[in-house]
Amino acid sequence: MDSKIEVLLGKTNIDKEYYQYFCDSKLSKIVVNKKTNDWNIYIDKDELLPLNVFEQLQDNRYLLDENSNNISIIFNISNPNYEIYLEYYKYLLKQLKEDLKVLEIYEDCLRLEDNFLVLVVSNEVEKERLEAVLPKIEKFYKQNGYNFNIDINDIGDKLCDVSINITSQSDIHLIASSISLIVITTLNGIFIISA
Repeated sequence: MDSKIEVLLGKTNIDKEYYQYFCDSKLSKIVVNKKTNDWNIYIDKDELLPLNVFEQLQDNRYLLDENSNNISIIFNISNPNYEIYLEYYKYLLKQLKEDLKVLEIYEDCLRLEDNFLVLVVSNEVEKERLEAVLPKIEKFYKQNGYNFNIDINDIGDKLCDVSINITSQSDIHLIASSISLIVITTLNGIFIISA
C-alpha cells in the first residue's frame, strides 16, 4: 500500500479492515486553497470502493482538517465497475435531500444503458427537479472517475395505451420483448410487465 494513502486513512480514522480496498491506490496530490481552505485530494485507483467503504471515507474526510470549508476526494479510476456507480447513487441522493425533498421518487432513476449512466424519469416535474441538480450529480460522478455526461430521459411521453388480445403466455413474452413497458388490464386488476 502507498505510504501516503496509509497516512490519509489513519488521519480519517478509516476502519483497518477497509485498508485492503486501498492496496491499488496512489495519492497523486493534495491541493489546498489557503484563502478558502478548500481541499482537493487526488487519488489514482484501479477500482471503485465498495459503497460502505466509500461512505466512511466521505463521512470522515473532515477529520483531516475540521476547520476546512470543503474537502473533496477526487478519484481517477482506471477500471470502473458501473454497477458500483449505481450503488453510489443511494449515497448521492442523501446528499441531495434538500434539493429533491422526496427522495423515494428518484430512487430508481439512475440506470445503466449501453455502459452509460442515464437518469430516467416518467414526467416533466421529475425531469425539471433532476435537471436542477444535474450539475451536482455530474460533479459527484466525475469526482469518482466517471468521465461522461449524464443524460436525463423522460419516458413519460413515450408511454401510450395499447389494446392487445393476449391468448397465451408466449404472446406476453413476444410482446414484452418488443416494447419496454406494457400495462395489461384484466378482470382481476392491472399487471405491469417490464421488458
